[in-house]
Amino acid sequence: RAVFQILLAEIALQRGDAELSSKAYADLALRTRAPEVLERSIEVAGYARDFDLAIESARLWLEIEPESKQAHYLLTSALILSNRLDALAPELVRMLENDREALPQNILGLNRMFAGNPDRAAVFQLIEEIVKPFADLPEAHYAIAVAANAAKESGRAMSAVQRALELRPDWEMAAFLQGQLLLRESPAKAVLLLEQFVGNNPAAHEARLLLARALVAEKRYGDAQRHFKTLLEALPDNPEVLYPAAILSLQQNALDDAAASAGFTPPMRALVQFPETVDMMCMELGWTTEVGEAFVADQAGVLDSIQRLRTQEIEAGNLQSSQQMKVETEQQEGKDVVVLKPADPQVVHVP
Repeated sequence: RAVFQILLAEIALQRGDAELSSKAYADLALRTRAPEVLERSIEVAGYARDFDLAIESARLWLEIEPESKQAHYLLTSALILSNRLDALAPELVRMLENDREALPQNILGLNRMFAGNPDRAAVFQLIEEIVKPFADLPEAHYAIAVAANAAKESGRAMSAVQRALELRPDWEMAAFLQGQLLLRESPAKAVLLLEQFVGNNPAAHEARLLLARALVAEKRYGDAQRHFKTLLEALPDNPEVLYPAAILSLQQNALDDAAASAGFTPPMRALVQFPETVDMMCMELGWTTEVGEAFVADQAGVLDSIQRLRTQEIEAGNLQSSQQMKVETEQQEGKDVVVLKPADPQVVHVP
C-alpha cells in the first residue's frame, strides 16, 4: 500500500496536481512516521503552497528526531514562507547557535531573509528577539539597527548602531549606517562623525565617499574635492567616484581636474581648456572623426598635408602674422616647417 501511495503521489505531482500529491504524502507520512517520507511530504507541500501542512509534517519529524538539522531547517523555511513570525524566533536562534563559526555573517543575513515582508515593525521585533542571546557581537546590534531603520524607529536604530561601533570601533559598515542616519537629522553632525572615522581609518573608502557627498550637500566644495582626490587615487576606475568628482570639478570650473577625473588622456585634458574648440569639434563631428581616423592611419601624411596647406595659404596671402598669432618658418630635421605661435605666450586665441 505504501508503494502504491508513493506512486500515486508522484504521478499526481508530475501531472501538475500538487495538492493531491501533498495530501497523499501527508497521509503516508502520518502513518509511517518515516523521516524520509516526512521530508518528501514537506517538499511537496511546499510545491502546493500548503505551508500549514508543511509545518505540521516538519513538527512531526522533530517529534521523531528532535536533533535533525534538516527538519529544523525545513520547519524554519515553512514558517518564513507562511509569514508565521511569532513561531520563528526559537528556530532561528537554534540555527544560529548550531553554526558558531558563521554566526556573525548569519546574523547579518537576517534582514535579507525578511526583505520581502511588508510588516517592517514585526520584522524589527522578531530580529530584536532573535539576537538577544548574541548581545556581545557587534553584528547583532547592527542587525537591530538595520531592522529599526526599516521600521522607521530612528532612535532605536541610532542607539543600536552606536553600540555596534562601541564593540567594533573600526567597522566601516556600521559607521556608514550611522552617517546615513545622522544625515537625516543633522548633516553637520554626520560630517563631523565621518571626518573622525575616516581620519582614524584612511582605507574606509565607502565612508569617505559618503563624507564627500555630505560635504558637497553642505557646499564645502574644497573639502569635498580633497576627499574625492583621495578616492580617485585608491579607486581610479570606480564610476561612483569618477563622475561625482568630475561634476564637482566642473562646478568649481577646475576643468583639468574634471578631465582627469573622467580618465581623459593628457592631450584631451589640454583641449578641455578651450571649450569653443571643443564645441566646434562637436558640431562638426563628421569632420572631427575623419581627421582623427586619418591621423591614426597615417600621422606623417596628415602632418605633411598641414604643411602643404599652410604654405599654400601663405603664398595666397591668407596666412600671416597678426596681433594674435605669429607665423614663422623653422628648420626641423632639414625641412622648412611653418609654425603658428601665439603672439603673447601667456594668451591662446582659439581659431
